[in-house]
Amino acid sequence: MVSGGASGGGRVVVVDDEERVADVYATFLADDHDVEVAYGGEAALDVVDATVDVVLLDRRMPGLHGDEVLERLRDRGYDGRVVMVTALDPGYDIVDMDFEQYVCKPIARDELRTIVRRELLRSNYDDALQEYLRLQSKVTTIADDHPDPAASDDDRVRALRERLDALRDGLLDTLVEHAELAYESEDEGTA
Repeated sequence: MVSGGASGGGRVVVVDDEERVADVYATFLADDHDVEVAYGGEAALDVVDATVDVVLLDRRMPGLHGDEVLERLRDRGYDGRVVMVTALDPGYDIVDMDFEQYVCKPIARDELRTIVRRELLRSNYDDALQEYLRLQSKVTTIADDHPDPAASDDDRVRALRERLDALRDGLLDTLVEHAELAYESEDEGTA
């Protein structure tokens, strides 16, 4: 296993039995992410834990193949993002597999970087959206129960509204960034 440099952009583990391929992918990502390489399925199970944000997982490996690694990771409660990056064309067998994306090799540097950035963005959707909806419900309840405008002057209500506004702005920024990444991907496909 080899570690890459960290720059605060999420922790990524590249899993591939072909050391050269794994090292190239790690190099593609090392400027923006904390990257670690696992040269096979058993090594992946030793490295991937709750601190890993994205796993790039080869499917066809000797010994413990990617399908089994994925299943074991999910069985032990890993809920991070998993992208299958493999030379194996997808079949109907992938329908029941618990991964976020399936990408066929070869994969270019910019495409891989976009995929990881997109998965890191997507990992924030649920928590922020759930918090936003919870706070929105509170604000609505307060407004319904206390139609008096003076109630909105309460410091706690003001702080709640400020947090709600910040969450809304963050969710909108995330959606815009995701749309820009999708647009970049479409441009790369036509270039």
